[in-house]
Amino acid sequence: MRHLFKSSLVSLLILGAISQPSLKAEEQKVEEEQASDLNKIVITTSRFESDTVELPSHVTLITQEEIERIAATDLSQVLRRVPGLQVSYTNGKTSVSMRGISAEQASSNVLVLVDGQRLNKTDLASPDLDTINIINIQRIEVIQGAASSLYGDQAVAGVINIITKSGTAKSSTVRYSQGSFQHRQAAVNLGFQIDDSWSAVLSGHKKDTDNYRVHNQLKNNQLGAELHYQDDKQQWRFSYRTRNETQQTPGALLESDL
Repeated sequence: MRHLFKSSLVSLLILGAISQPSLKAEEQKVEEEQASDLNKIVITTSRFESDTVELPSHVTLITQEEIERIAATDLSQVLRRVPGLQVSYTNGKTSVSMRGISAEQASSNVLVLVDGQRLNKTDLASPDLDTINIINIQRIEVIQGAASSLYGDQAVAGVINIITKSGTAKSSTVRYSQGSFQHRQAAVNLGFQIDDSWSAVLSGHKKDTDNYRVHNQLKNNQLGAELHYQDDKQQWRFSYRTRNETQQTPGALLESDL
């Protein structure tokens, strides 16, 4: 009987010694998976949520925290910091080009999306990036590479997808800036949750500047309201935006101006 008890005890010790390394290996595997999940960056520019390491193109993700850290007052200031992007300002409008495509051809080769909706126009005019209030942006996803297989034309060089804030995270942001040439700019964004499924966002933007040339005053007023619905099966967004902009044209530069 005592010999049998000793044999059972030895067997239990051997099984414990064998199972202990396997348990440690399993715990280490779980910790590595959790760490990899924390390092994952999921984007939606490719129409489906994807991990950045699985995409064949170069991807740049600009978060709301990064935008606030650089204290940008408009979208062009943020996009100028992205490697491989060229931001031009011609005829009073901002255009973005990439992958060596000229600014004149950027409007038909670089697709700009706002919450998945096209900002590019059907003609050759550049998308008006100035209509996007910087204070409303939650994150920006930039894919540099051909995406015509997903989006058709206007996505030869790449895609810029701008995700705006929703009211699911209650927030209130007010920003005011002032500078030279009588530059004054104010913006506000209010987001609030109505119930478990409905949320709303109210936003406003006002910009007034004389610019650096005579007879080149710019006034820009924007108002927006969005209503969001989301449950386990579907998501809806109802938005209304109005914009009024007036800008004086200074004409050609004279020799005395140069």
